[in-house]
Amino acid sequence: MSTFLIVFREFMESLLLMSILLGFSKREGLHKEKSILAGGILGILFSVFITFSVFYVLPLIHISLPSELIDLIGHLAIILSGVMLLYITYRIHPLFAVHKNKHVANLFSQKNIKDASFFVPTFLLVLQEGFEIVLFTMTTSFTHSLASNSLSLVLGFVAAVAASSLLYLTYLKNHVKKLFKITEYTLIIYGAYLIIHGGTELFESLLH
Repeated sequence: MSTFLIVFREFMESLLLMSILLGFSKREGLHKEKSILAGGILGILFSVFITFSVFYVLPLIHISLPSELIDLIGHLAIILSGVMLLYITYRIHPLFAVHKNKHVANLFSQKNIKDASFFVPTFLLVLQEGFEIVLFTMTTSFTHSLASNSLSLVLGFVAAVAASSLLYLTYLKNHVKKLFKITEYTLIIYGAYLIIHGGTELFESLLH
């Protein structure tokens, strides 16, 4: 659940960012559309690759642990996942958003913008979303199987593409912030649930 929502949010941010850059290039007559698309697509491919790599490695580490530690670590990981989701929602994600906005603003404010490369900035900005996915899903990826994580990755990306297309092809484009707020509240609720559920399971295991 949390992995899907995080993948969905981050990839939708990538696609919306590409849309903003494409719109700016078209409006200003910069003819940078091809380089923006190339940088964005390459960034998405790299993001998928690093995310899948982590999804592949972390469950293997989990499986290789002694069986008596797996349950204990699993309960602690669930609690930590909940704490991380709440902290990410309230603190880390807003900081990353400010950082990305500054980079985009600096790109737009360049005096020689017609000669500037849009490929590298687009690639790096989109790739940052991939690193955010890895960071934000680290704890849940540790306790979930590769199949489960991969399915969340694919569904999250497909949902992001569909949502981004609807937002910019229909009247829904004015509701971007509302959509992000819904996912934010969902992550908060799910994070609180993980803390309660993991704490209960840990308490019961210690009693036995």
